[in-house]
Amino acid sequence: MRLIVIISIVLSSYLCKAQKVDAISKVEIADSVVVKNKKRNPNRAALLSAICPGLGQAYNRSYWKMPIVYAAVGGSIYGIIINQKNFNEISAVYKRRINKDSTGNLMPELGSNDAVLYQLNYYRRWRDLSYILVTASYLLNIIEAHVDAHLKDFDVSDNLSMKIKPSIFQAQGLVIPGFSLSFRVKEKRKFQKISSLE
Repeated sequence: MRLIVIISIVLSSYLCKAQKVDAISKVEIADSVVVKNKKRNPNRAALLSAICPGLGQAYNRSYWKMPIVYAAVGGSIYGIIINQKNFNEISAVYKRRINKDSTGNLMPELGSNDAVLYQLNYYRRWRDLSYILVTASYLLNIIEAHVDAHLKDFDVSDNLSMKIKPSIFQAQGLVIPGFSLSFRVKEKRKFQKISSLE
């Protein structure tokens, strides 16, 4: 079962990487090309992720994140189902042991009633933790889709720079070592083509 899950995650992430994602759509009009930026609405991405986990990632065209979302939510739901099943089974055994009912499986391999009660609390604790994990992964999915939509328009060109430099500050006769941050925005130089006089 684990092998199938791992293979499907690897294949789906490979297929998603093979797709070329282009956030800029080109519209051709006669002889010219108009480039139009397609902005993502962060609120819409969050709403889509709230409706169906992973849908906000698809809206942001971050297809490779969808299997991660489904694994987190699905794995947590699987934990809830398995731990609830085991909790119900151990609970029935504990009730039969307390009532001295010999019908059904009393699971003698568990030992004393205290050991059965320990197992009962163990599965309850892990079921409750799985509920917390489902909620956390669901909320994280929504937050990630919202933030990713905001960052789609983030400028990562070479025109922005930040440097951290060591510096010495002097205040009231004291010399204090520290750091300074310097931000610089480079301007793009526009070269004009000079045509020869004919």
